[in-house]
Amino acid sequence: MYVIDMGSIVGGIMSVIFIIFGGFQIMTARDDPDRLEKGRNRITWAVLGLILSVSTFVIIRVIANILQVPVFGPIVTNKVYAQETQPVATVQITGRVYDSASGEGLTHGDVYLYWNNDGKWEIWPGKEFNNQGNPQKPDENSEYNFLVTPGDYYVKAKSFGYHSVDSEKFVAQSQPVRVNLYLEQASALWRIIFAIGIVLFAGLMIYMVGKMAITFYKKRRIKQLVLQHAQMRSQQTEQVLYPQQDADANGEAK
Repeated sequence: MYVIDMGSIVGGIMSVIFIIFGGFQIMTARDDPDRLEKGRNRITWAVLGLILSVSTFVIIRVIANILQVPVFGPIVTNKVYAQETQPVATVQITGRVYDSASGEGLTHGDVYLYWNNDGKWEIWPGKEFNNQGNPQKPDENSEYNFLVTPGDYYVKAKSFGYHSVDSEKFVAQSQPVRVNLYLEQASALWRIIFAIGIVLFAGLMIYMVGKMAITFYKKRRIKQLVLQHAQMRSQQTEQVLYPQQDADANGEAK
């Protein structure tokens, strides 16, 4: 998912750059039809590339929402329970991330902590609290650990190949809170569609880049051939004219 996102973003940025460059070529073409045509072609291909990038970005998300794939999966409720410890000034939120089918801990993916900030649920700004990371990656024991101030929170876990999961919302006050998250693997259907989507996206990008490269090469080659032909014609003309000029010069000398 992240690869497609980055590919779409990079493709969109490159398309905008080519549109600007093509517009500059058109504005500076003046009476040069070749430069004008290059600018138009560059803008045309750039617009098609931009449409492709945006369409891919949107279509993948629509498919993700329909199939409930990782990152856009259903909300799964996990039980939250508090540990009885001595009250502290800050509250510790910990837990483990599991594969729901095997029960084994997961050491890959990301764990996000959200908080209720004046009525709005936002990603908790961990950098402002002892420079903590948010999201965090589970450690070798599949554990995550946040040290927060009292408030309302919930935890989200994401991992490639799994449906994302949100915990229940809970209140962290004086006692540490432990939230274990259980992720379900994505269906085989999603894996197939996701793989097909990646292949199609990569194929379209390669086709567009190849098409642009071939078109550019052909036009460059044609221009070179035209210049070579013009030079040959010029040389032939000079070979024809110079003897005549020499003859005229000899006649004048006599």
